[in-house]
Parts: sequence; structure tokens; C-alpha cells
Amino acid sequence: MWAVLKSGPVRMPVRMTRGCLGVRSKAMSTRVKMGLLAVATVMAGAPIAWGLTLFDPAYQFESFSIYPAAGESRAAMFGADGALYVSYYNAWLGQPEGSIYRTEGSNTATLWVDGLYRPYNMVWTGGTAYGDYYYVPDAGTYSDHGDVMRISADGIPTSFMSIPGAHPKTIALDESGRFGNHLWLGTSADSRIMELFPDGSKRTVVDLGNVSGSPWDMIFDPTGRYGEDLYIATYYPDNSGISGVLRIDPDDHLARFAEAIVEAYSLAFDEAGFFGNDLFVRGLAEGDGREDVVYRVAPDGTITPFAHFTGDFTFGPDGMMYAYEREYGMSTLYRITPIPEPATVLLLGLGMVALRRRSW
Repeated sequence: MWAVLKSGPVRMPVRMTRGCLGVRSKAMSTRVKMGLLAVATVMAGAPIAWGLTLFDPAYQFESFSIYPAAGESRAAMFGADGALYVSYYNAWLGQPEGSIYRTEGSNTATLWVDGLYRPYNMVWTGGTAYGDYYYVPDAGTYSDHGDVMRISADGIPTSFMSIPGAHPKTIALDESGRFGNHLWLGTSADSRIMELFPDGSKRTVVDLGNVSGSPWDMIFDPTGRYGEDLYIATYYPDNSGISGVLRIDPDDHLARFAEAIVEAYSLAFDEAGFFGNDLFVRGLAEGDGREDVVYRVAPDGTITPFAHFTGDFTFGPDGMMYAYEREYGMSTLYRITPIPEPATVLLLGLGMVALRRRSW
């Protein structure tokens, strides 16, 4: 995961290393080389130890940024300004404070917000009844603290809603109007999916029960190919009926989707079309045995292994996939592109197109 990012501007080294299925550059790190050398074994179904691996030969990757890791980054998003926002906490280091860093296209990271506990993914609500803010769930770290924080564009945080003990974990904004243009929240301590209203009130839509596990991520379908419903990534080891990818429609009906996936941790839709306007899910499929595989999920729920990496991912303002791979002592942010990379994307550059949403 990402870090160490200290207060004030930090210059992060940029290392551009290209690779694809079965192809590797001499400049590639040993970790990436090993990941690619293991492709034949991986595709045969053996466990994957480390390194980003692509299973689809129509795509390639490049190492975008490499820097030391300490603590843990939980989620990130490209904001309305084109910058990358990374939520981060130091629980592994015995430091309870959480923070958010802002990284511009120049790869300079600046501490944007501190004083949080354990922030997760963010959404931008500009132009809505929620005001021009970023909203982020801030769960307690070994405490009963739990808030949905509202952060202004200049980095001033205030509490929008306090939910002590609930451990709010993931948030999404409906932009289609089918769900009232409201914020939706998933909590981990009591496993609830809630609708949040602009006045600060809330409604419990789904109570998943007092069982071990958690919703990890949620996203509304922005493509229209998946019914514009709400999709939730969950892992419940003791209840297979609610573990994997869940789907909620505007009538509050809950159903499993892509039932071959039995654990899910991250979700992202391709809006630009370079990845087929498909849904991508990081998790574990039944009978696969390989954790942290990213699956391409068709509208009918069928899945195809696309890649493997151990961190979260999102789509950037250029329409490309951004993913991070973590291991002890370092963290790498990768950029995944089609082969050949579209010329229009090469001309755009990072940060020139404002992305409406989304978190890693």
C-alpha cells in the first residue's frame, strides 16, 4: 500500500516500466519479473505469491510510482480537480491518527487532511444537495469512534454524521436519480447498508445480521449496462449467502450477483470504454484458490480472470486502470492500458479530465 508520505510536499520517484503477458523489460523490478515469470503457473491455477500479473494479453502495464510503504493506505480516488486523493492510517506503526494525501499529476504528494482515525474511500458530491464536499467514512481504530466526515475542497473536515461503534467503511453516491441522488453507506461492525439524507438523517436499507465479516466496497453502476443498481463487495466467512458481490435495486431488493465470486473487496466500473465498459471485482472465486484476483464481470454475471494484484484499484481520468501492489518495504502504483495504448489517451495526460468519482 502507499506511504511513507510526510507532512508537506514529497517528491515521489517515478519509474516507467512496461510489461504485458509473457513480456518483461530489463528495467523491471525483480518482483515484477517474478510475477510475469509465474504466468504459466498462475494460469494453471496455482497460488500467486507477489507481483502484478495480467491474464489478458490485450493489455499491458507500467510501473507508475514506487516509494517506501509504512502503515497502510486504504482507498483512493481521482477528485473533481483531477488530483489523486489517498486515505491513509498508521495503525500498523502504533499511531492511531489517519490522514488523506493529495497527489497531483507531477507526482508530488502533500498532506491534505490529518486528525482522522481510519479513513476509507471518498466520494465527491459537488453540485448535489450535499454540497461541494468530499465525504469519507472514518472508522475507529480499536475504538468505538465512527463518523462520516465531510471535507471541503480546501481540506477542512467536519463531521456530517456520527455513528459510534458502527465502523462506517464504504460510501457511494447515486448520480442516476434512481436511488434519490443520495449517499449510501456500508458499516462493518453491524453490517448494515444505509441511505444517508442531506439533512444528516439515515435509513437502514439492509441489515446483513450480526455475523463475522463486512461490506468492503460499494459502487453504483454508471454505465447503464448493469441496471444502474448498487453493487457491494463483501466477505462473510460464516454466511456464503451474503458473501461476494451483492446487488440492491431501487426497491431495496437484495440479491447476489456473479455468484462464482465468494469473497469481494474492491469494485470499479470502466466508464470510458477502454475496458469494455465492464465491472471489475477484486476477490476470490469458488474453486479458484487464488486470492486477490481481479475478475472482469459481464452483465450476466459471468466472470473472467483479468489480473492479480494485492491492493485496490480505480479508473483514472484518462480512462486507464490504476492499481497498487503492496509488499513489505515498498508499494508500487501501476497503470494498466490496452495494447496499443490509444493515441488520444497518450495526448490527454493525467489530470486533464475530471473524473466524477471513485475510490480505490
